[in-house]
Amino acid sequence: MIYSSCNPESLARDLALMPSLRVREARLFDMFPHTGHLEVAVLLERA
Repeated sequence: MIYSSCNPESLARDLALMPSLRVREARLFDMFPHTGHLEVAVLLERA
């Protein structure tokens, strides 16, 4: 599953609530380089 988030705090909280999945890979996307906004895409797999 691919999980996309624009808030690292909620991403960490949500991942903690999904113990049957583990992070396989994560990528950070700076879609708006002149702002503090960022996007994170996480590839999850069953643990």
